[in-house]
Amino acid sequence: MGAAAFYNKDTQIMELKYRLLKDCSNNQWEEIPVLKSLQKLKDLQINNKTVTIHTESKVTLTLLTNNCKHYQIIESIPSEIKIL
Repeated sequence: MGAAAFYNKDTQIMELKYRLLKDCSNNQWEEIPVLKSLQKLKDLQINNKTVTIHTESKVTLTLLTNNCKHYQIIESIPSEIKIL
């Protein structure tokens, strides 16, 4: 299960949990909740949004910071951050 929490200053305003399909890869289990959470954050009416991503997946962190590797989910994450 993937999860995310949104805070406004020090107050938690929303918590999300994602149950993914059994046929998802380990990497997808880490990447999809990040993407879905960013998409949800985009809809919240909060000014001056700051995004901090915490993950235990070195693969996900590497893919997010490496512009040479391209996977559909990973490519979507920076796009969602730019929209914020």
